[in-house]
Amino acid sequence: MRDLRIELSLVDFLTIEECSIYKKVNEHGKVRIRGIIEASEEMDLLHSAESIRYASLYVIDEKGGYSMFKIEYIIIDEGKEELMSIVDNAYVFIEGQIEISFNEKIQGGVLQEATFLNEYIDDWFNLLNQVAVELKEKDYVAFSVPETSGLWIEFKCEKDVLIISKFTSNQGITGAESVVIKEVEKKEFFWKDEVIKKEDFFEEIHKKTSEFINEIFEINPNAMKCKNLERLMELHQRT
Repeated sequence: MRDLRIELSLVDFLTIEECSIYKKVNEHGKVRIRGIIEASEEMDLLHSAESIRYASLYVIDEKGGYSMFKIEYIIIDEGKEELMSIVDNAYVFIEGQIEISFNEKIQGGVLQEATFLNEYIDDWFNLLNQVAVELKEKDYVAFSVPETSGLWIEFKCEKDVLIISKFTSNQGITGAESVVIKEVEKKEFFWKDEVIKKEDFFEEIHKKTSEFINEIFEINPNAMKCKNLERLMELHQRT
């Protein structure tokens, strides 16, 4: 592990003596870590391990810095049933779960038995693709987080990176427009100034949107005629 720093979301290690990863980094999998932690953190770690099923592992390149933007999603059974039952080409609302990682900051989550994480993920893919299209020409884009009141995520371009923050605002949404290119007034930050590479952002959105569209097509090709999915495909071609 030369030139790498390893971090685990549950605890800070003083020294890591061994680290074995049983699946790709940044995907759900298993890892075995042997190391030394502060004695005062031992009981907290034991209690956390009893209640938390998943933790995040970060392997950070000390030379090149750290930048991670990842999208994970699932279409739940109800969403697949909705797709299979389409009889017209108006709109389809695809229920599922989505998790977006801005370095160690997470929006949403993917855990099928946790129904409170369910949302319309077609809305998210349309939002992310619209943001990507705008960022090709604009230095600032923000969007209102779906199904929330006054919660925003903003993107500021700075050379080859994006500076990303999540915050609350009293600013409302005009009509159905939830993506804006004028800076949103801030009330309180959830987190701020996460730095990711623009290239990683565009590549991940394009890749995962392709997977999403292909999965929908396999479930029911007729669904691609729905207006919101036609809009998604049009945006996808421009990213």
